[in-house]
Amino acid sequence: MSVAAECAERAVFYGNRAACYARLGEHQNAVADCSAALALRPGYVKALLRQDSYETLPRLRTRLSCSRLRCCCAAQR
Repeated sequence: MSVAAECAERAVFYGNRAACYARLGEHQNAVADCSAALALRPGYVKALLRQDSYETLPRLRTRLSCSRLRCCCAAQR
């Protein structure tokens, strides 16, 4: 197997493991694996999209929770 093919294969491994980490809620590990995948294969779009969503998702959930809390508090007034 050529070095390029091996790098591409490892990038897919890291990308898939990142998806598993994300499913477990381990977003920091997911982002780290996406970064590793992108280091091996910079044009790996799936890893790039996953990395972006895994970095954004926890912040989005926090914002939604805060918004719901504000709505509940406003409704109680």
